[in-house]
Amino acid sequence: TPGKQFKTIREAIATIRTAQWVRVAENQRVADVTVTFDNGLTLRLIVWKTLGRQVVRNERGNPKRDPDGKPLYRWRPSYHTYVTNIAADEMEAPAVVGFYGQRWSIEDFFEQMDNQYFLGHLPSTDLAVVKVHIALTFLGYILLREFQQLVADWLHNAEYATMELRRF
Repeated sequence: TPGKQFKTIREAIATIRTAQWVRVAENQRVADVTVTFDNGLTLRLIVWKTLGRQVVRNERGNPKRDPDGKPLYRWRPSYHTYVTNIAADEMEAPAVVGFYGQRWSIEDFFEQMDNQYFLGHLPSTDLAVVKVHIALTFLGYILLREFQQLVADWLHNAEYATMELRRF
């Protein structure tokens, strides 16, 4: 959820004490708290904080630069929030984040099918034509994925397996 948009989530993030943040990787922390919303609903909030570099910008939005012309950076945390009804004794916070991360790839797939393969704009209203269009689109997608993996294996470079398909 885009948690920073909701006042209750922002308030919950602000109340997390330093001792509640658990280190999971270099420059990454996770906190697991309970949030009660205005309607009385109580859910689990998992906040994943990553400390990264961000470009310092001026009033116009352009990057500020040092005397050598290089952009100035500052360390700033970014927060990813997960609101869930999965109990803490059922699944640990990093596992929940991984679980929802897998789910996000499905959302990416649907977005890719809609925007890059034009399944949002079907060529006809005839059911038979629509079925053939969808079947051929999925077949093309599967063939491209197999080709992508073949190239990654052939070149011994895993980055090719994660590249966007349209680059092929």
